[in-house]
Amino acid sequence: MHNEHYTFSSIQPWDVIDAWGLDYYSGNMMKYICRLGRKTGEDPVKDAEKIVAYANKLLERVKDNGGFDERLLMPSGD
Repeated sequence: MHNEHYTFSSIQPWDVIDAWGLDYYSGNMMKYICRLGRKTGEDPVKDAEKIVAYANKLLERVKDNGGFDERLLMPSGD
């Protein structure tokens, strides 16, 4: 599946996420960074806000955990 807003590159965001072993929150940030301003009819401010929201959630989990480790790779049930 190649969404129009990701066709600027032959490398898809999920390929980068997998190759780099990104956690859930960082992976979603990558996805929204890649499509920022490229999705037809979508306000780029919304994508920027999503990037910030995922960054804030990651920061919260890192602070709660006392640092980053593999337990952050998947979201908890919250």
